[in-house]
Amino acid sequence: MPADRITAGKDETAIISLNTCYKVGNIVIETIDEGKGTDPGAVLGKTIIKGLVSAGDNLTNWPANQ
Repeated sequence: MPADRITAGKDETAIISLNTCYKVGNIVIETIDEGKGTDPGAVLGKTIIKGLVSAGDNLTNWPANQ
């Protein structure tokens, strides 16, 4: 919420970066934010809803939250 960000001394608008690359047979999707963080489960849920991946796909979240 913008009010929470302002209270925390941050700009009202958040910045979220999305980077993708291909490494050793894997597609790597990296999200970076300067806020309180992203929920990997919520991101995965949205990708399943949008049909980008299937619930049974072999996905890893390593090294999530590093």
